[in-house]
Amino acid sequence: MSEERDSIHHQQLARQARRIAAEHADPLVARRLREEAVRHDRLARRLAREEGRVAGTRPEPQTLGARLRRTIERFQ
Repeated sequence: MSEERDSIHHQQLARQARRIAAEHADPLVARRLREEAVRHDRLARRLAREEGRVAGTRPEPQTLGARLRRTIERFQ
């Protein structure tokens, strides 16, 4: 399974866990399902970040000063 499909797969698992949690009658089981959904979301975001680094599509983080300069230059 490719990395891209891994992140999408975990996003889908999180959605499904939340849907089941919303429908479940037992509050403890629903809570556990929501906790698992959060874990899947975190893993999906981490995999997506790694995919971006590998593919070179994610820009490097910039400092606040650099962003402010760019914004000021746009409005001049």
